[in-house]
Amino acid sequence: MRRLSFLKKKGPPGKLLICCGAGGVGKTTVSAAIGLQAALAGYKTLVLTIDPAKRLADTLGMKGLGNVEQRVSAQRLARLGLEPAGELYAMMLDPKQTFDDLVERYSHSDERLKTILSNRYYQHISSALAGTHEYMAMEKLYEIYQKRTYDLIVLDTPPNRRALDFLDAPERLLNLLGSRPVRLLMKPYFGLGRVGFYLFTAVTSPILQAISRLLGLEMLKDIADFLRAADDEMFEGFRQRAAQVRQILRDPDALFLVVATPSPAALSEAAFFYHRLQDQKFNFGGFILNRVHPRYMSSPVSEGEFTRWVEANEVLPPRLLDKLVTNFQTIERIAESDDRQIQGLLAKTGASAGIQRIPHFETDIHGLADLKKVSQFLVEGNEEAGR
Repeated sequence: MRRLSFLKKKGPPGKLLICCGAGGVGKTTVSAAIGLQAALAGYKTLVLTIDPAKRLADTLGMKGLGNVEQRVSAQRLARLGLEPAGELYAMMLDPKQTFDDLVERYSHSDERLKTILSNRYYQHISSALAGTHEYMAMEKLYEIYQKRTYDLIVLDTPPNRRALDFLDAPERLLNLLGSRPVRLLMKPYFGLGRVGFYLFTAVTSPILQAISRLLGLEMLKDIADFLRAADDEMFEGFRQRAAQVRQILRDPDALFLVVATPSPAALSEAAFFYHRLQDQKFNFGGFILNRVHPRYMSSPVSEGEFTRWVEANEVLPPRLLDKLVTNFQTIERIAESDDRQIQGLLAKTGASAGIQRIPHFETDIHGLADLKKVSQFLVEGNEEAGR
């Protein structure tokens, strides 16, 4: 597809590709293949995964992949006959470490930083609260993008139907943690000792009494201590950065790619992602359809020729020839089914959407050598519609 033509030859820096899609469609493999192809073309490329699984590290054959960028060594690539004109880096988000780093950035003193990091409520929200992972993904993306260190960043999103929730999660999380009504409600209790807090709560706000029965006084006191330490300035800084990330994602150089397989369920998810992106006015780069069974015989005429060749063959035993024909016909039917499903996706989304196919390989994709095979299909002419 034309949107990915820049992967053939290095162009202007500052591009961002966001790969989204359902689980189990090879999204991390596709993200890594895009990164490899970009590095071969001359881009300094980072593949950042916010998928908590270790698929990216396994695909690239890297150990200890974490919250700091690691380069795929040029020596390893050279041993495989790959000589990139650029550089390939990878990173796996650590949301807890990213949150700690963010708090440190906005803390004006070591005492304040220590108070927040040791707070039990903070320890819970920074590691387990829904939305934290997505917010920290936005934060890490902002941090890296603003440095302008890389020509291209490839973002591998979480593998579920709500993969695009990372766009909205920061605002929901901030509203929960630092909304003005909550802060005003808790403000009278800032600075009270533990005993004073318990006594004051027992005789005052019925709302807080109800909350304390639900959460417990210990947790309520931890929340009050956290909100006192994390002041309005800190939360406003969080909000501003989240808003700036949304602007980055709407930049003309930011493209969303939807990865799917030709199964009905995966294509239904792909159509959902497409319409969600359209509704929110993000730049859609196209569909990348993975594990597509190719048509080995492109027409009934050539299929007939194959059958006649088999019938005329005098070398193979008849029983083996029959199995060969049966297997061939089965593969052709699967390929025809894939074609029908893909045409259905185009009908749902419009011919201008654009599709790039990656064929079904006989073996699983493991390591850089296999990634190179995948990456070739991202730039070769197997695209259709929307070109």
